[in-house]
Amino acid sequence: MASRSAAGPSTESMQESHPVVFKVSRLNRPSFFNGEGHTHTIPGLPCPVTGKIQDIEHDTLGPLVSSAALQMPKGFGNIYLGESLWAYVAVWNQSANDVTNLAVKVELQFSARRVALLDTSKQPVALLKAGKSSEHILKHDVSEDQAHTMICNAVYKTRTGEDRRMRQYFKFQVNRPMVVNTKIHTIEEKVFLEHELQNVSQTAMFFQRVVFDPSEHYECVRPRNFGFELHLLLRPLSCMFKPL
Repeated sequence: MASRSAAGPSTESMQESHPVVFKVSRLNRPSFFNGEGHTHTIPGLPCPVTGKIQDIEHDTLGPLVSSAALQMPKGFGNIYLGESLWAYVAVWNQSANDVTNLAVKVELQFSARRVALLDTSKQPVALLKAGKSSEHILKHDVSEDQAHTMICNAVYKTRTGEDRRMRQYFKFQVNRPMVVNTKIHTIEEKVFLEHELQNVSQTAMFFQRVVFDPSEHYECVRPRNFGFELHLLLRPLSCMFKPL
């Protein structure tokens, strides 16, 4: 189940107005409701039904419970390194007139690179009627923890045949979900390497596997009492210590 969460974009302010505008949201999962209570209006009952979140386990409200326990994201949310970003990009004709030959190009800029996410210049939308939108779902695997800018470009013709261009910017930050610290200990001419994994995100993480990749001239030996197939829950701002 996914929901559209608004990006809260930082857009370029154009001096001239345009009949079309970009709307960018992130396709994100809803979260569990953590408020004091929730209210339902059920046809046939004289008053609304109110209950706390813990009452949901008793299934007192039948099929309404499964959706009442969820809430839509309030913003673009946190994006962490290694995640897949799913974006909903719509070009909306907000004017009272139709536009024609609409071509859309979407790029993602970070560092000194630009990655093309969408280009419809070879297959433009022949006609975009007033009040209608052209919608696209884009995916990008986030590989760098820094500021990202989504650049949306639109080229179209007005009803008078004039060629117009419009550009908007949508900015968001990508953060590291965890920090790895390394320490070296020497005990009786033996060297021990200690790794500390700290969860710096705002949610708990589930580790299924940890792989140690040694550099040249070294090899990683699996201890007898420590398996590499892990099922570990690492909560926010917590650490895990594993000496080797």
